[in-house]
Amino acid sequence: MRLPKWTRPLVCLFFFSTLSQEGIAVDVSYGRTILVINSYHQGFPWSDGILKGVDQRFTELGIPVDLQIEYLDTKRFSPEKMFPLVANVLKEKDIQHVDAILATDNNALSFAIKYRSALFGNIPLVFVGVNNFSPEIIEGEPSVTGIAEVTDPVANFKLIKHMHPDMERLLLVSDATPSGMAEQQRFAQHAEQYAQDFVVETYSSWTVSELKARLAKLTDDTIVFRLPLHKDKEGLTMTLQESVGILLENSPVPVYSAWDTAIAQGAVGGFVATSTLQGKFAADYLIEILKGRPISELPVMAQSPSEPVFNGRSMEKYGLDPKALPSNAVILNPVKKPHYSDYLLVILGLLLFSLLWFVYLWRLNQRRLGNLSDQFSHVVDESTLLTTLMDSNSDHIYAKALDGKYLACNQSFADFIGAPKEDVVGCMADSFFPAELVEVIDEQDKWVFSKGEEITRESWVKGAKDRMALIECIKTPLRNNSGRLIGLLAVNRDITRRYYENEQLRQNSKVLDMLIRGVPLTPILEEIAAGLEKVYPDCLCSILLMDKERQHLVHGAAPSLPDFYIDAINGVEIGDGVGSCGTAAWKKELVIVEDIDTHPYWKDYKSLAKQAGLASCWSQPVMGTGNDILGTFAFYQRKPSSPTYEHLAMIEQSARLVSLALERKQVEEELNKLSRAVEQSPTMVIITDALGIIEYVNEEFSDVTGYQLSEVRGLTPAILNAGETEGAFYKDMWETIKSGHDWHGEMRNKTKSGQIYWSMLSISPILNEQGEITHFIGVSEDISSQKKTQEQIEQLAFYDPLTRLGNRRLFREQLEFELKKAKRNDSIFALFYLDLDNFKQVNDTLGHDVGDRLLQALADRIRQTLRHSDLIARLGGDEFIALLPDVSGPKEAGVVAEKLLAAICQPLQLGGSEIEATVSLGVTMAPTDGEDWPVLMKNADLAMYRAKRKGRNNYQFFTREMNEEVLNRVNMEHQLRNALERQEFCLHYQPQWTIMSELQPVCLEALIRWNHPERGRVSPAEFIPIAEDLGLIVELGEWVLNQACLQGKQLIDSGHHIRIAVNLSMRQFFDPELLNKISAALAKHQFPASLLELEITESMIMEDVETVIETLQELKKLGVSLAIDDFGTGYSSLSYLKRLPFDHLKVDASFVRDIPHDKNDMEITAAVIAMAHKLGLKVVAEGIETHDQLAFLRENSCEMGQGFLLAKPASMEDIMRLIDVEFDYHID
Repeated sequence: MRLPKWTRPLVCLFFFSTLSQEGIAVDVSYGRTILVINSYHQGFPWSDGILKGVDQRFTELGIPVDLQIEYLDTKRFSPEKMFPLVANVLKEKDIQHVDAILATDNNALSFAIKYRSALFGNIPLVFVGVNNFSPEIIEGEPSVTGIAEVTDPVANFKLIKHMHPDMERLLLVSDATPSGMAEQQRFAQHAEQYAQDFVVETYSSWTVSELKARLAKLTDDTIVFRLPLHKDKEGLTMTLQESVGILLENSPVPVYSAWDTAIAQGAVGGFVATSTLQGKFAADYLIEILKGRPISELPVMAQSPSEPVFNGRSMEKYGLDPKALPSNAVILNPVKKPHYSDYLLVILGLLLFSLLWFVYLWRLNQRRLGNLSDQFSHVVDESTLLTTLMDSNSDHIYAKALDGKYLACNQSFADFIGAPKEDVVGCMADSFFPAELVEVIDEQDKWVFSKGEEITRESWVKGAKDRMALIECIKTPLRNNSGRLIGLLAVNRDITRRYYENEQLRQNSKVLDMLIRGVPLTPILEEIAAGLEKVYPDCLCSILLMDKERQHLVHGAAPSLPDFYIDAINGVEIGDGVGSCGTAAWKKELVIVEDIDTHPYWKDYKSLAKQAGLASCWSQPVMGTGNDILGTFAFYQRKPSSPTYEHLAMIEQSARLVSLALERKQVEEELNKLSRAVEQSPTMVIITDALGIIEYVNEEFSDVTGYQLSEVRGLTPAILNAGETEGAFYKDMWETIKSGHDWHGEMRNKTKSGQIYWSMLSISPILNEQGEITHFIGVSEDISSQKKTQEQIEQLAFYDPLTRLGNRRLFREQLEFELKKAKRNDSIFALFYLDLDNFKQVNDTLGHDVGDRLLQALADRIRQTLRHSDLIARLGGDEFIALLPDVSGPKEAGVVAEKLLAAICQPLQLGGSEIEATVSLGVTMAPTDGEDWPVLMKNADLAMYRAKRKGRNNYQFFTREMNEEVLNRVNMEHQLRNALERQEFCLHYQPQWTIMSELQPVCLEALIRWNHPERGRVSPAEFIPIAEDLGLIVELGEWVLNQACLQGKQLIDSGHHIRIAVNLSMRQFFDPELLNKISAALAKHQFPASLLELEITESMIMEDVETVIETLQELKKLGVSLAIDDFGTGYSSLSYLKRLPFDHLKVDASFVRDIPHDKNDMEITAAVIAMAHKLGLKVVAEGIETHDQLAFLRENSCEMGQGFLLAKPASMEDIMRLIDVEFDYHID
């Protein structure tokens, strides 16, 4: 006997239901997990197509996989916002159990690579749908492979030409975005090979109205091909549906595309790398990886798998013959048309069915009695099998008759309603379910009975033990052998867990959206709590936060708790046994209290909870990324209860979401604090992107420059360029900051109104996690006032105040520059050395005022006679020098010299007297006669003295025979080398005195003397430069240092504790062994470091500022004092000077010499003294020779002095006798 027909669907249903749970394994014998990172959002056609292809391939092969899908949503939000948020979510989910990763499209691949080390480790990664792929994208990523997305222009052109052989024109329509233009250019290039077949036109710059008008004018011999088309030239964006709709509504000719999403919307067709096909190929790679195949054996598929795709309805619209399609074409939206053969098949089928039915009835009638006993013998076995299959299924399955009574059910259904199976059969729904649910059930049953169709509904149902479950119910009509409706078959599936997971995902998305939009923390926490209370109506949520002291919990959010309860627990101290939340925060672990009334944690809060109607509390600590406690998340219940799996999962997920919100807000607060600090900074701040485009400026920038942020955003800092800085300066700056280093410098800028100002600027690159430069930040300060002050000092230092010509220092710098230029350009220049004849006579007879006016007149005549490009300087006294660049040779120089002599000797009216001034002029040619400053100056000086000897008022060129002095110098060098060995040197000392009160010697400056056996006393000015040139100065300086320490110790032994000052030469100062030599000398002679003073000249400072600073600081550590010598003759910057650890500043004698006759020297000296005092230095004036000079220095508070008026240099023996005398008595 056979089973009734109505039972057969049940058997099949249970068989396949059971089979689907076990899975069919090909090479992977167990379920695996694949993380799918999607660039876009759920519902985006391309994304859904890829997932469809992946799912189809795994389903075809029967491989069970768990696809864990994450959406980056970068179509609606920027990657900069979404990447860190999704990274935090994945970090919380702990995805180390994932077997492989699938990244769809470019943004997903960028995300996966960016966070690979932090999140994914070496998990194999397959990408799909990546545009513009190049191997550099995955360089250094051995565990990455995939399928690139590349459209195929040639295949599309062939397909269109095949479908439209009469086509004469192809219009490529795209937008003007970079991706649109790139695709248009690529298609146009490939179309050149079809120039004999059709003409290709491109159209990319348009408004929507212009596009519509252009389409309307197309002729029948034209085909439109749609490329990326999302934005017009006015910035109006369009969805895929809108852009395709515009083409279809306005084009009278077919529209093709290389994207299946456009074809699905109505384009006729195209040769397409479909999303579904790419998904299948990606699944094939994933399957190979899951089998254990090394990813190195799976190369990147650079050519996308593609296939011809057509829209059936659009083909019918344009009358295209389906028979012309390629054999492998995919038809979307097919149009089914009945064919005469279909009708014939129907007729034949009916005849055949009638014949078979007749035979069947005859045979059935013949065999019914004979088989009856056999069927009866097997019915018990088949019934048992059916029962086993049904009871093994976890879904609730039952059958009902038309009167609503249960015919059968499986064990799962019986367990759910809490009744034995035998008690279910024959009963109605109202025996097991409440009245309101019975009404819903009866309504569903009536719909199935009346319509005769399957129905699917979802309902919340309370089962046994009062457990609420969301049930998905599928009810199918049940028919007998004759097709008559006899009842229904129902399959109920518990989808509660899926519902809660979806609700959590929806809640997460909503909260993440609030975070992205910058919603304040309180509404976000309230949304988390209120959202969960909607999902769990029987639960009351509470969020408590740690206070700043990390000792108490304060209120965060609790939408449904009573106010008195919230106030009572606000500020509760955390600790073991302090309720559920206080304990959870203390232990940093989940605390479940099923019955508040009996649990010891609640003994102090039992009455409070009872008053609030709370019976149970489950509390989860909210942990930060550093494992620090941020707060707690709790579920309260109105009656004693224990949490389900869904409850625990939801509590844990919610706590993580609260943690994400709290830490995000903490970061925002820090950023806001930093932003306010930058905005209120007293210095200018400017931030640009990596290309130098301004993104931000602060208020100080606006106050100084006059530009508001809205005016400069999108521009570059070049708007501030005053046009006074060379391009090489900016080139060096950009090279420095682009290499990742900081840059510091000064430059001239201009404000919005055109006013020029000095800016001291520091620029630093800002790097991302990969070490790439994303922005630059510049901090600058208006230093115009400081520059003005410095310029005034430099004017005094670089220019002669009497003639307004440059001085020796400036001229030397200019000459060295011209030497380099002459060598580079292979040119020559002339150097004129002029000395005013008989100037002393003018001063003595007519006075210094007339002498000064004569010098001014001479400077004017030199200026007027020479070219603007010629350089002129006053060396001092009555000496001038001029440099004539780019002369043709000595002949031209001679012509200029004669012209200059003639102009100078013209009579002058000065002080009521007529003066005829003349000069002696020496000329040397460079680089012919020399290639450096000393040689050229020596040559010009020699030539000038030759002119003096020849009677003055003439010029002489330097000649080789003038080098007699050079020979003398060579002889001097030889003698100098032997002088140390022969002990021909000795030290004399010139005292430095306190001059503000009683004269007292405070320091003895050591001065070297050479007692030549033949020439007698040789001036240091003669042999010191030679020693410098020969390199003997270091050895000579070491001798001076040791001798000074030796005699200084003798001075101490005689009862005089006076400093000894030793001059350091430049070579000596930069000697790597300087510190060791000084330490050795002090130790050797037992001379206190505190009584040794080292003097360095101002010009040495600028040789290597940082090295000088470092060396001076090391010297200070030895305990010696430091003095800067000859101040005013060098060109040190005040910005460096204030960084140097000097104790004393010595005013050069050249400034003191002409006091009180030279007002300028007096002003300079007074300014230097005042400046030194500002810097905390004491001042020593050199070269004091008159009482007037001493009085002037005292008036300006100069502490110390040195000069012939006070004492001449003498031997140590003479000095020791001198310092015992009341010297002040003899002076005054």
